[in-house]
Amino acid sequence: TDAVMIENILLAAVGVDLPVHAHKVSLVANIGGGITEIAAISLGGIVKGNFGLFYNIIGTNSLLFPTTDIIETYVYRAVTADFNFSTASAVGLYQSLIGFVIVMAVNFTVKKIEPDYSLF
Repeated sequence: TDAVMIENILLAAVGVDLPVHAHKVSLVANIGGGITEIAAISLGGIVKGNFGLFYNIIGTNSLLFPTTDIIETYVYRAVTADFNFSTASAVGLYQSLIGFVIVMAVNFTVKKIEPDYSLF
């Protein structure tokens, strides 16, 4: 018997019964476990903003706060301007809890679909 190396994407196409020998265009998206795990972890950061970007552009211009304020700039302003550490801590905790819930929900969904690709 001979061992033959076949590309992963070709095996995926054969696995879903695509006509690999026909002159027809087919799109095969091979999303493996690593991509799924990275996506699950990244979705937890969806509630995080880019503090450096927003603060460097807006700074202390209060006219722009209603339209450009994000959680991080609000927390920074609450601590530096108002010395309101309790509100800033509560908002940061709330933001982290929302991110945690998103990661857990995505992991639960992935575990139902394909248990080998879940984080835990």
